[in-house]
Amino acid sequence: MILWLAAALAAPSTEVQMLAGARTAPEATVEQPSEWEGGSRPAGVIASIGRVAWRGKSTWGGVGGAAWGTFPESNTSLLSMTPRGGIEVREGALSASTGATYDLRWFPGQVTSSSGRLEVLAEVGAHPGTSTLRAGATAIDRRYPRQKEWSFSTIEPEVGAETTWRDVRLGLASSMQWNRGRTVDAAGASALATGSQVRGRAELGLSKPLWALEFSYRPIVAFEGQSEDAARPQFTPVGAYADDADALSAGGFVQHRVNVSMGVTPGPWTVRVGGLGRFRVSSEAAASFGRTVHGDVMIERKASDHLAVFGRVGTSAVQLANGPSYVDSQAWLGLRWSWGP
Repeated sequence: MILWLAAALAAPSTEVQMLAGARTAPEATVEQPSEWEGGSRPAGVIASIGRVAWRGKSTWGGVGGAAWGTFPESNTSLLSMTPRGGIEVREGALSASTGATYDLRWFPGQVTSSSGRLEVLAEVGAHPGTSTLRAGATAIDRRYPRQKEWSFSTIEPEVGAETTWRDVRLGLASSMQWNRGRTVDAAGASALATGSQVRGRAELGLSKPLWALEFSYRPIVAFEGQSEDAARPQFTPVGAYADDADALSAGGFVQHRVNVSMGVTPGPWTVRVGGLGRFRVSSEAAASFGRTVHGDVMIERKASDHLAVFGRVGTSAVQLANGPSYVDSQAWLGLRWSWGP
């Protein structure tokens, strides 16, 4: 906490959160249901989350971090640090940018789930009027030093377009992704497993002075890969969807994912409601998630220009393609301090 407050004095944009709550299946952040011993066990959670960001004329950067403690058992407690930075240049209606993020996650009570994740993005764009045309590529490399069969890398070139008309925003994008992971062969040795995916994205947004609505649809058609690929956790500790769960082709599948969210800001209050549905049909009985439904509600009230009080409840219901399933419900209460723009 002291480090975040010290950094805030020199940073143009800083945010610190302190929260406490509980969740019914904390193991879902580090393992798949088939690996849980004795089923899921509810746990209390306390956390501190911080973010410092700055932006110059053509550069940007920042660092985020979090400390999550679970009790009475601490095997899912987490420490994380996420530095990021990049360069963005714009000349008239043309732009070019590149950036990188490194996400370090350490689970003191379950070191095998600790990992480091590097993401690098390069993009060029054109901005005629209220529209944007983009072309770029994203490369990801995630390493689990103690559990090498979970490590993977991907590269994904993408083209997309976005336009705004009055209060309506429409975005479309398509990409081709190549992935490489590791699996364990019949002899018990680690072996490479490669695959590919065709991805699409359609987004629709409607914004008004006091409310906003967002909708997105993301289909994936995956080829090759190994059906034994472990099922990566689908949600982060705070309940956000983790795209790494879709990184590997897992023997081939067709997946549909829909996200809907709405925010309302009457006076000092902010209310956000979100929902997610994900359905995957695998070519084999793979150890990957087949169906997922998630919903959450967050209510926040400003206490001053820099302080807000918030509460959040959410539930995720998940089933693997080969049978096991779980329900993870979460509830948080917290404080948020923010400085700068």
